[in-house]
Amino acid sequence: MKFDRNLIQQYLRDDLMRESPIYQEILQEGVQQGLQQGKFDTVMRPLVGLV
Repeated sequence: MKFDRNLIQQYLRDDLMRESPIYQEILQEGVQQGLQQGKFDTVMRPLVGLV
């Protein structure tokens, strides 16, 4: 499902959304992806001369 951002903000407070297990799971996935991308960039940058 996809809802308009304004509609969600009307009904759900930020603090309630941040405590949501689903929100926490999505956030953790983003953190893991960011860490993996950072590791990849750290290894690949010197190899392709982008220092």
